[in-house]
Amino acid sequence: MNTSDYFTTAVHESGHHVAADYFHIPSYPEVTPGGRSVLAATPGAHAGICYLENPITKFQDAVICWSGIMAQCMFATAPEWAPPFKPTKKMLKDWHGMVRHQVKQLSDEDRIGIFGYKDTWRACKSAFAILSRNRARITRLAKYLAEAKAKVDREAAELEKVAAEWAANRIEKRTKISTAEIAVHLQNVLTNYLPDVHPLRATYERALACLKRGEEIPAELIAELEKK
Repeated sequence: MNTSDYFTTAVHESGHHVAADYFHIPSYPEVTPGGRSVLAATPGAHAGICYLENPITKFQDAVICWSGIMAQCMFATAPEWAPPFKPTKKMLKDWHGMVRHQVKQLSDEDRIGIFGYKDTWRACKSAFAILSRNRARITRLAKYLAEAKAKVDREAAELEKVAAEWAANRIEKRTKISTAEIAVHLQNVLTNYLPDVHPLRATYERALACLKRGEEIPAELIAELEKK
């Protein structure tokens, strides 16, 4: 995936982070491997996550939780289930009500945080006020987060490529060693066990000649050796 593929997730997590920073709560947003975007105090396998230092008040938690999905809808690509319009000062009340109706689409952490504070409208308004003043900061941070994740992916892909080439070389070397060992075995049989008049000698000599030429032993010749 490239930078643009991660930007939406990065904006979501940056929204959480900026809101947490407003309340002087240390946080760490990042884009992570597959899953959902979540808000948590402990690591997990998600598309994005914003680690928070506990404890925080229920109001602060609600504002921070609102800020993820709201930032995504304001500054990036909104999810399919979100209202078909951006949260603005004029439309915020309707946006708030429609997202509340679809809140099960959010991560458990965001949903619990939003409804952990009784006055969801107050928390939503506060989140909007914070995000509206920090658009440039959020998009700038999201860009850096997305670029960092894309760089990690490129480095991981390169490592996988190198590992695959290394494994292929090992297999090739093992194949060459096996071929050489077969040649030694055939020569040993010819030298020490098969007299010139032995009926198998011609078959062994043909097989050994194939290996010396760098060719594979033909299937019919192998069958003849196995049969005899």
